[in-house]
Amino acid sequence: MSVLKNNNTLSHEVKNESYQPGFFERWFNFLTCRCDVNEEEFTIAPVNFIELFRFGSRTDKLLVIIGVICGIISGMAYTFPYYISGKLATVLIERGPGDSKLLTEGYPYVALDLVIAVFMFILTFFQNFLLKKACTNIITNLRVEFIKALLRQDAAWLDKQKFGVLNAELTENIDVIKDGIGEKVGMVIRGFSAVIGCCIFGIFVDWKGLLIVFGGAPISVILMSFMGRLVHTTTKKQLPYSEKAAAVLQESLINVKTVQCCNGEREIIDRYCKTLKGGRGYSVLSFFWNGFFDGATFIVLYFFFGITF
Repeated sequence: MSVLKNNNTLSHEVKNESYQPGFFERWFNFLTCRCDVNEEEFTIAPVNFIELFRFGSRTDKLLVIIGVICGIISGMAYTFPYYISGKLATVLIERGPGDSKLLTEGYPYVALDLVIAVFMFILTFFQNFLLKKACTNIITNLRVEFIKALLRQDAAWLDKQKFGVLNAELTENIDVIKDGIGEKVGMVIRGFSAVIGCCIFGIFVDWKGLLIVFGGAPISVILMSFMGRLVHTTTKKQLPYSEKAAAVLQESLINVKTVQCCNGEREIIDRYCKTLKGGRGYSVLSFFWNGFFDGATFIVLYFFFGITF
């Protein structure tokens, strides 16, 4: 299939050289319990994450940079509301009802918490808006380049391809890129920034408590890595059914007059539903693994929180 080239173009040339992960990538796969990925061989090297943004204009890249900065600041600021809530809880415990110092000592924390909440809301809003805006423009350009790459292929190559597969690559695969460089990248940036900010802030507040809570980090990473591995497996098993369903849909659109003349609407619908029904179990299983490991992660977090207190 087409590979990405420089100058915002797509090339029809396919590299037959085998690609293997580098040292850092192999080490990261080992850390996240994905050692089997190190043994796999790829005919095409994966596209670098930063290279996905080359389909955007300078304005889009500027929006991405500003959005990343907003995400880093908002992630770092996640620590302060919890610290302020702890201070406010201390005031409520020490100052009982009727104490004149309750309002004078408690109101500043409430006002500060409100200011930080508004500040974080604005930063998070701008982060999501800017990344979504840039992502929409980049995906639009990517779809156009994909269509141009298909039009450059010869007739013999097009005859060997299935319309459903091409349609799936145009929609599903590009939608995956859209999710990856849009909302999810913002969540990852905020998450890493929050972890770094919490560690730095925790060292100054109570480093002993930080050591206890920090013990839950590797367990959470292992749980998330298992979740990603299982979800990837189920999604990979579901993909052939999606491609077959897309092929049925494409066939019905191409031969729409024949289907109408022969009253084959019901047959097409039955084939489409039957194909999707075959992969429904894998789709449900994918969501099950998401919910299961999310719950297990929160159990680990609250367990270590309880030990700390």
